[in-house]
Amino acid sequence: MTSQPAVDPIHFSASLAPAEVELSVRDLARSVAFYREVLGLQVRSHTSHRAELGTAERPLIVLHALDNPQPPQRSTGLYHLALLLPGRADLGRFLKHVSDLGLRVGASDHLVSEAIYLNDPDGHGIEVYRDRLRSEWPQVDGQLVMATDPLDAAGVLGSSEGTVWTGLPSGTVMGHIHLKVSDQQTATAFYQLIGFELTVQFLGASFLSAGGYHHHLGLNVWESRAAPAPAEDTPALRRAHFQLSRDDLAGLKERLQSAGLPFEEGESFADLTDPAGNQLRFSVN
Repeated sequence: MTSQPAVDPIHFSASLAPAEVELSVRDLARSVAFYREVLGLQVRSHTSHRAELGTAERPLIVLHALDNPQPPQRSTGLYHLALLLPGRADLGRFLKHVSDLGLRVGASDHLVSEAIYLNDPDGHGIEVYRDRLRSEWPQVDGQLVMATDPLDAAGVLGSSEGTVWTGLPSGTVMGHIHLKVSDQQTATAFYQLIGFELTVQFLGASFLSAGGYHHHLGLNVWESRAAPAPAEDTPALRRAHFQLSRDDLAGLKERLQSAGLPFEEGESFADLTDPAGNQLRFSVN
């Protein structure tokens, strides 16, 4: 894979934020039921081939039904989408909810956040998390530090004691999107070129953001080194959306043009594909 042309590093402003994630699924009714009953999302619109789910405030996940679904194969695509809750008590209510459903979940303390992990019926990864205050994020020699430590599940559950789960709360947003890529160095360079700032990097994974956040975007090759993009009829990431200011969109288009990278554009959006075949849309918020 060829290296990206060198351009001046210009970063997105703090206005950038992940938005909805579009996924293709084998059984739309089954997936809608999962996202409603397990995640507590509201159905905002529903047809025979497409469903949009989210909160009353915003869409978060868009599901597309496959006409002729085939078994998933090793590929690039979505590692997980990450729903950010307003606070620790919200995470505690969610943890109790999935425990009451008898679901097997993963759980981690990342030092900057606390997180619960699970998969949807098609194997799409999902993280539900809450952030610690930025003043609590650890740094060593001025560099942000993240980890994968055991979650204090008792403390998380205790933070919501005496309250009841009623679905994802108002204020829930798409906190970050974590992608599977085929080559870590190439993907990291691409996302830095278009405007993301590298925050943390280690063997096999890179984390990037805008405005000093710990990460709006994760990239890894743990399951996808040298893998192709997903086959058309398999459950997969269809598109990851990011919102940004009009000035940031103009800057993005200028950087893409200067670097000779292909993209499709409208007045308020730009569509592009990363080196691993992941489809992206940047649109004005």
